[in-house]
Amino acid sequence: MNGWSRTALALLLAASLSGCAAPRASGPVGIPPDSPAATVREGAVSETAETGSLLRSYYEGQDSRAFQMLHKRIFSQLLGQWTDAAGFAAADPVWVFDSFTRYDILDPELQSIATHEEVYCCGFSSPDGGCGYFVLSYDGNSLCRLKTVETPYLYDLNSNLKEVVDGLKETSLDLSSVSATRVRLDDPDTGRSTEAIRFTDGAGRTCFALFEQAGVVFSEQFPFPTEA
Repeated sequence: MNGWSRTALALLLAASLSGCAAPRASGPVGIPPDSPAATVREGAVSETAETGSLLRSYYEGQDSRAFQMLHKRIFSQLLGQWTDAAGFAAADPVWVFDSFTRYDILDPELQSIATHEEVYCCGFSSPDGGCGYFVLSYDGNSLCRLKTVETPYLYDLNSNLKEVVDGLKETSLDLSSVSATRVRLDDPDTGRSTEAIRFTDGAGRTCFALFEQAGVVFSEQFPFPTEA
């Protein structure tokens, strides 16, 4: 094993154990042309103006340097190690880059309680049907794994777009002005939490698409009852 290989192996091992990786600087990595963010900008994905607005707002994180960094080879190598460390059965997992999005954690007052300035979420899948997502923080120099979750289906807007659009049509929100954000809804008093997409229209009305075990469920209320 030459010196370069030993160094690369040491860096990979350190990143696997720490959950963080800071790849060496190189030229910019372009956004893949088939990602939702890129496709929407070209006007090829959205069937309606409402769908296009939803996708653009939800996937705006794909314009970030964090998204560029995740395409570095070291993160493809780390993916399998991170899923193995979490005890997942997914074989040969790959990043679902199309699902990359900003991520926030909200309390019952819908205030952010995230402890990192830049937090993102990206899904993974495997040929055997396994899937899940990672929550990652970005500090300008490195990406760190905050959380790894295996899921029954991909927790993503575009992957559940028909169900989302159908659900939104049943709410009081103005679809022409709706934006979408990937969130975790937390109730600190009880310790309960759920993964969701938060939708907000131009008038400030909000609803949630909750990622339940059997599929996406809509709610116009915070999912955990709060005392008056």
